[in-house]
Amino acid sequence: PYHSYDMVVARTMLNLKQERTLNVSVFPGGVSHINGLVGIAFADYKDMLIAFSSWASVPIDYFVKAIGKSNFNYATASLLPIIDTKYNPLIIQRGVLLNCLTKYYANIFSKAFQYIPQTYEWSKNDNRLSNKILPKSWDYNTPFRNDYERRQALIEIDVLVALALGMTLKQLRAIYKLQFAIAQQYEIDTW
Repeated sequence: PYHSYDMVVARTMLNLKQERTLNVSVFPGGVSHINGLVGIAFADYKDMLIAFSSWASVPIDYFVKAIGKSNFNYATASLLPIIDTKYNPLIIQRGVLLNCLTKYYANIFSKAFQYIPQTYEWSKNDNRLSNKILPKSWDYNTPFRNDYERRQALIEIDVLVALALGMTLKQLRAIYKLQFAIAQQYEIDTW
């Protein structure tokens, strides 16, 4: 049955004026959802991992904003890229460590382990960020739990997806400035 698969899940209704338009996550197998969500099961598990990890990025969110649709459905999802570059392991690693927060995601973490680096090193040095050696099996300390680490991981996904799509840092900054005013205001207030 459909609900027995791990799947990418997103809100069906899109608000183009929110901080983020596309809100995406992953559901472990055995979990179902209501019609307010759209779930996508993938034949290739690695494609599912890269989809939920990369579709949470600013470049993909910008693409969804540019389409201008108010509903996310299978037709819209089919327009989104399944990235296949040298950056995939790093994108998947960050996506998994952001999403696999409870023991119910242990199976997803275990399946993803073969596709990701076993150590986690941040792109910058900061005392608030700690490098990790990832265990083969999920435990409570595996995912990113503090706000600063979670925000930094999202920024790193944004940059890695932009690189995977062939964008420059200047282009990424331009779309952020043009389309993500609310997120910019949050950055000013918070960080």
